[in-house]
Amino acid sequence: MMGTLLAVGLVHWTLLLIPGPNTFLVSHLAAGGQRRAAVMATLGISVVACFWAVSAMHGIQALFAAMPSIRLGVQVVGGLYLLHLALRFWRSGAPQDARLPAAMGAWAAWRMGFVTNLLNPKSALVFSSLFVAALPSEVPAPLQVAVLALVFCNAVVWHLFLAIVLSRPRAQAVYARQRRWLARVAALCLSGFGLRLLWVSARDWRAQT
Repeated sequence: MMGTLLAVGLVHWTLLLIPGPNTFLVSHLAAGGQRRAAVMATLGISVVACFWAVSAMHGIQALFAAMPSIRLGVQVVGGLYLLHLALRFWRSGAPQDARLPAAMGAWAAWRMGFVTNLLNPKSALVFSSLFVAALPSEVPAPLQVAVLALVFCNAVVWHLFLAIVLSRPRAQAVYARQRRWLARVAALCLSGFGLRLLWVSARDWRAQT
């Protein structure tokens, strides 16, 4: 059991440490002076991490293999959402909006974290491939509980760390000075992820037809 948990932890931390939509969202909120919103977004992200873990333990890989159209649908929706999120980031760095963004409510922040990770293609692909490979063919109930606890704690620890560090006064001061460019770099990264995902989806669809 410990060997499996170590393998799962390694795969999950690899996912967490590679910058993606979740990282950009929490970092943007925290550095923009919205620590509370960043924490709530962290909780939303962490809940969905457990959903992806449960899906991995209950055959999401087999589902994607048996019904490629579902996988393509997840990729297309995820790609479109990343483009939507990129547009929001770009607008948040508009020159006429030099002040910090209006405080986001707790529920709105939790919902944004939830939806961002639910439609995060990186999470879907990693949990349905590398994460599955780290698990035994049959996962007993005690191990399932331990895996869920590990995934939730990892997600909370990492994103909470980002929320606390990037909401410190020095980080906020840097962000306030460079907000326009930082927001637009994040927007370009997210749009790159989204466009690449849509391109891959179109290529896979042509291969199937």
